[in-house]
Amino acid sequence: ENEDGSALIAMLLDDYYQSEAETLSLDQVAKHDGVESQQRPLPTDADVAAVVTERVTTLLEARLRERDTLKTERSQRFVALARSLGENEDGSALIAMLLDDYYQQTLHAMLPQPAERSRPVAKPASKSDSPRRRPRRGRRPGHRHHS
Repeated sequence: ENEDGSALIAMLLDDYYQSEAETLSLDQVAKHDGVESQQRPLPTDADVAAVVTERVTTLLEARLRERDTLKTERSQRFVALARSLGENEDGSALIAMLLDDYYQQTLHAMLPQPAERSRPVAKPASKSDSPRRRPRRGRRPGHRHHS
């Protein structure tokens, strides 16, 4: 247990010193380029949770408005289950898992993935694309190349 604690402290210290070095480097670049930098406090977990809650709610409401009649009627089957799950801790954990999965999928769908970025599509070479070469002639008999 003590080893784990020491490893955790070492990792945290390493992260702290890396962060300090990056801050110094950013400050140097800002001074060199004449850019005024501002240090702001990191958001708290509560701040992050509030922003994520607002985003997920907005995304879900937009998705609900886009649903057709059939999907809206079909989803009514789950209203009682949703209420039931929200009434206890285990059920709330299930709802939280679904919301987290939805948010992560939506978040990653918004970001361009490295594989999706515009990359040139290789087109197969045709005979007309390649430069024409003259056939190579062999050496003439009796003619020697001197070095």
